[in-house]
Amino acid sequence: MLDLVRKMQPDDWHEIALRWTWDHGLAELNWITSQRDCDRATAVFVLCKGEPGEIATRASNGHAGFVRAVAARLENGFYPRAELGLDLCRRDRDAFQRQLDIARATGESPWQLPEGLIDDPGVRRHAPRYSISDGQLHWCYEHWLAHRADR
Repeated sequence: MLDLVRKMQPDDWHEIALRWTWDHGLAELNWITSQRDCDRATAVFVLCKGEPGEIATRASNGHAGFVRAVAARLENGFYPRAELGLDLCRRDRDAFQRQLDIARATGESPWQLPEGLIDDPGVRRHAPRYSISDGQLHWCYEHWLAHRADR
C-alpha cells in the first residue's frame, strides 16, 4: 500500500489519514507526515489520533516515537502547506484539544505546539481521488462519480 500512497497527492493523504486504522501499522502515516507537501491539518489530525497528551505524560507505547516526531515537525513549522481545515465533530474537537493541552502543559519540546491548530479553518475542504476502508484503497465516491462513472 505504501507504494500506492507515494503516488498520491496531499488531498488523498488527508483522506487516508482520516480513515486509517492504526492496527494496520504506521509506515504509510509515517511516510505521509514526513513529506513537506503534507498539509498541516493532516499532520495535526494524525498527531491528535496518536494521543499526544498520553504520550507526553505517561510511559511510552508502541507509537510514541512516531507521535513525538510528528509533534516535533509541527512545533518547528515543518509543514508550510496549510490549505485544509479539520472538519471535526464537537466531541472529537474537544478530545483533540484536551490532548494538545495536556501535552503543552509539560512545558517540554516537542509539545510546545502552536495554538489554534485544531481551529484553523483552512481555505478549502479536501477533495481526494482515493479513500480507504477495511485496509483497502479505492476510488473516493465523489471523485468516482464526477470523473469515472459511466454517464
